Amino acid sequence: MVRRGDSTNGLSRLRAGILNQNEPLYAWTRGMFLRELSEGLTHAGHVDEVLAVLRQGIDRRERTEENWLMAEFLRLNGELLARSGTPDAIAVADGHFQQAIDLSRRQGALAFELRAATSRARSRVAQGHCDEARQILAPVYNRFTEGFDTTDLKAAKALLDTLL
Repeated sequence: MVRRGDSTNGLSRLRAGILNQNEPLYAWTRGMFLRELSEGLTHAGHVDEVLAVLRQGIDRRERTEENWLMAEFLRLNGELLARSGTPDAIAVADGHFQQAIDLSRRQGALAFELRAATSRARSRVAQGHCDEARQILAPVYNRFTEGFDTTDLKAAKALLDTLL
């Protein structure tokens, strides 16, 4: 719902989904709910709540050693920082994006690597570094052999097309 533009109802359902999960049966899905909620809140501009949700996700990972979503939490944290627009925050955001890329690559999580590379490339474009953005994103995008109709690949392709 959030991705289709119905943020109010989508965020409400995500919050309810997190509250209604029973540990340990749904422990593995909690991180996914937190990631989706973080992303939805970021796009809706709910900065304070995003920070709290990201902290939950990171704390959960530290307690359970569930590293599979850490790259996404780093990326989302970077997105939030980049929105502030201050030079210091943009530099920290860039570091988060690079950490997310590196972690995703080590984990063999190509989809998460693409998301992080797209975020970092967008940030570099916003700073006027289009060649660098293309160098960040193109190699990751070019490793895909299928799934070109997915939202993430379409977004990466659209960004790359503007960089030609």
